Amino acid sequence: MKKQLLIPLCIAAVMLSACKNSNSKDAKNNSDSSVIDSTDLIEIQDTTPKPMFIYIIDKDYMQMVYWTDNEEPKLTNDNADYYMEYRKSWMLQDGFRRNAAQYTKLFIDDKGNTIDIKYLGESLKDPDGNKMYGGELHSIKAIPSPGLKYALVNNKDSKKIASSWGLNLAVTDSYLASRTLIPLKYYSSANKRLPSNVIKQMEKEYGMKAQRSQLICSSDKYSYGVMQFKGAYRTVEEYGEKRQVALALEVFIVGDTAYSYPVEGYYDKSYGPTWNVDDGGEYLASNIVAFEGPKGPEFCFIHYAPESATCGMFYINDGVVSRTVYEIYHTMIDEEEPVWKKDIAKMQQLCRKADPQNYKNVSFSKIRTIYIDGDNHPEVWLRDKNETHGAFFTKNGDNIQLIALELNPETQPVLRTEDYNTGFLELTGKGEGGATYKDIYELKDSRIVHHLRYSLSGDSLFKLFLHDDKEISPEQGQQYLNKLPQAKEIYIYWNDISE
Repeated sequence: MKKQLLIPLCIAAVMLSACKNSNSKDAKNNSDSSVIDSTDLIEIQDTTPKPMFIYIIDKDYMQMVYWTDNEEPKLTNDNADYYMEYRKSWMLQDGFRRNAAQYTKLFIDDKGNTIDIKYLGESLKDPDGNKMYGGELHSIKAIPSPGLKYALVNNKDSKKIASSWGLNLAVTDSYLASRTLIPLKYYSSANKRLPSNVIKQMEKEYGMKAQRSQLICSSDKYSYGVMQFKGAYRTVEEYGEKRQVALALEVFIVGDTAYSYPVEGYYDKSYGPTWNVDDGGEYLASNIVAFEGPKGPEFCFIHYAPESATCGMFYINDGVVSRTVYEIYHTMIDEEEPVWKKDIAKMQQLCRKADPQNYKNVSFSKIRTIYIDGDNHPEVWLRDKNETHGAFFTKNGDNIQLIALELNPETQPVLRTEDYNTGFLELTGKGEGGATYKDIYELKDSRIVHHLRYSLSGDSLFKLFLHDDKEISPEQGQQYLNKLPQAKEIYIYWNDISE
């Protein structure tokens, strides 16, 4: 399945609950729609576990991410209005939990190729022991999510998932045994339109003119594409004011019959339609894996948008189109790597080991993160309550390294960062006899690659230059200093560790 980069959620797409297809009557007032938003009729006689979607960052992070609480919901006066929908959502997730070990096949491409996976267990609490809440796809594996954890059966398959970052389809052996995979050909050209007769049919049904259409993929029997209309579809009242909405369609073609599933977006006279923030006014297509099921075609879909990822199933059975949305996940990016309690404990141990005399009884209470080398892994700056002791660390997952103890908390540290590859942290301290000296730590990829120390006396330099613990000449030291980027003070703000 083709993947797209996930970015943070701002506004989720609004899906219509009343949908039309080629057999429907007037699109605006038809009360007997042959498209429904539930799969109850299909599922009554079919207990085969549904396809599931696993979120992959790499071979060490393969997880079906929960979207609701694991405790069975109870009907109360407060949730009476949404209890049934909430319970349906919980039952769907609970079904995946009960059948977790049965999901053994992971799809890795559009051609239907699979690899073997195995169930590892359930993730419910973060490293600090706090309960986690679902509904979000994080961009780095250092931020955990609640859900079902999986791993590769064969480590050699890790190369096959290297390009499969994002949501991927997983199925049980019983699902594959009772269905037939329908290989789909995806079209690379964005200019490939839906058949003209389908466009005319949809224009007639909805009483609007097409603005654009795109044929995404097809097989001998099935085709899938998207379509959007010009102008405003209708006017609705929301939050006490009227607004216009745009209309797009998810289109399935089965033989000679075209089915559509409408999706509403926002419409502005000046800027045109938008379904998702930063979508450029174009409704984005879903990624589809198709199967021939016992009752008709079943389309597993992942709909990526700039700020969300929606996954679920489309069914077409006896002229009825139904859809089950598993979840509309918030998709997060540019998140900061968290610092856990166990990380801070390790950092304090590193300080006590480096300077037992001065740090034996120090307890850090303040924390902030900074980016020295720009590798997306933050460096950590800690201080105690009285701000008499401090320290800097690199952190890349569980790999933590002490950069330096803060030599003089009264002196403001500075950064010298020129690009996204290398950064420099500069600290000022006092030596024997009151001499002032500076330490410059050069960082790359969360590692200290060089360390320069030199002495100061007023505006003139002493002869002492130490580079990586080896004495060098003042001329060599000055050459190093001349190449450094401009110094910038670090804006100081602190977070309380206890909070």
